[in-house]
Amino acid sequence: GNIKKVEGDHDESLRYFRIGAEKYPKDSRIYQQMADVAMRSLDYEQATTYVNEGIEEVSETDSLILLAYKADLQIRASDLEGIKDTIKTMRDRNFRPDYIQWLEARVLLVQEKWYEAIQALNDVRDRMVAFRDIHIQIDVYRGLCYEKLGQPEMALEAYNFALQSAPKND
Repeated sequence: GNIKKVEGDHDESLRYFRIGAEKYPKDSRIYQQMADVAMRSLDYEQATTYVNEGIEEVSETDSLILLAYKADLQIRASDLEGIKDTIKTMRDRNFRPDYIQWLEARVLLVQEKWYEAIQALNDVRDRMVAFRDIHIQIDVYRGLCYEKLGQPEMALEAYNFALQSAPKND
């Protein structure tokens, strides 16, 4: 399925992953791959459907991975009602509070609440140092917020932090 996904043959890729899901219904990676294929077609609703299937099928521990993936999908799709429910579920299942705060900051970005978003991002930034990719994203989003707030010097500083962590980051 991955080869077909890379080649851009989404229908064929999904067919292979569907076979995999039938043979290995408890493997969360298959549902995540199906969702990824749907996302490549910008079909966030279908991607969320695949993730929800997986959440129902896989173990409790593996479902947490899919729940985090679902939250990301909902933010990308600007599904603000859906993400509120997902964040509540994450809290109920004792997800890391700093990860939930990261998601809430991203929701503020989607809502274009730049001032509140920069406060939330600054607050969560130091707690996410161990998660390099997220930490870099936080600095990029901080730069965006500062730009939107008319603070170009602060934006440049935030972008420079991101580039120091990942010099080849686009």
